[in-house]
Amino acid sequence: MQHQKDNKGKTVTFGEVIMRLSPSENRKLQQSNKMDFFFGGTEMNVAASLSYFGVKTQQVSNVSNDLVGDAAIAAMRQFGIDVSAVNKVDHPLGLYFLEVGSSMRPGKIAYNRLHGSFANISPEQVDWESVLENCEYLHWTGISPAISEGAYLTLKEGLELANKKGITITADPAYRSNLWKYGKDGHEVLKELTCLSSIFIGGVNEINEIMHTDFSFEEEGFIAAAKKLMEECPNIGKVFDKVRTGVSASWQKIYGRAWTGKEYLTT
Repeated sequence: MQHQKDNKGKTVTFGEVIMRLSPSENRKLQQSNKMDFFFGGTEMNVAASLSYFGVKTQQVSNVSNDLVGDAAIAAMRQFGIDVSAVNKVDHPLGLYFLEVGSSMRPGKIAYNRLHGSFANISPEQVDWESVLENCEYLHWTGISPAISEGAYLTLKEGLELANKKGITITADPAYRSNLWKYGKDGHEVLKELTCLSSIFIGGVNEINEIMHTDFSFEEEGFIAAAKKLMEECPNIGKVFDKVRTGVSASWQKIYGRAWTGKEYLTT
């Protein structure tokens, strides 16, 4: 692993650290009695990737106050992620079961996270003033505020303070309809939090979900959607999109595109 650079501020990620359990050898759960486990999470994965590039990273989260939580913290440390803002609480770590897809058979997932340690996070558990010291970027995704009201309120408090401090906020506000169980309108919450952010990581589908629009997916539709988003959320300065086409469960084609506010870019 590269040594982390000291000449730039850190990147803070806020989100759940979750355990993934998968049957060995790409089997279905019914075909196996052996499971491999890994620790991850959308935001933790971002922190781990940036850490490999030499960026200082810190995760804000809750884990279980037991040997499973200890293992999750150890996994983050192995990636070089600062875990000083990870709290240990008396709730189980969230987990999910993944049957890895193979060839024409799609993957399948079952989650157990809505009553876990991260779902029970609350604003008073996070000292955002300390966390955001020497912070250059704060990253969040739409999964976190969907899990619980406590996660939403904790994130919102962090975003508001980051704005006051002039920190760049990157938003990946994917809408997951199966997660919003605590009474909030997910579209409204994601728009509110997006408008507190600086960079939008998502495409036409995400913008249509949040803005209740119906833009098309080709280049003109993406540019129009990005302009509409920037009009509604003036803090947003750039929009980055990943377009993925699934050939099979084992083969994906991906390219990137962006609207910088002035020009359209694509890989």
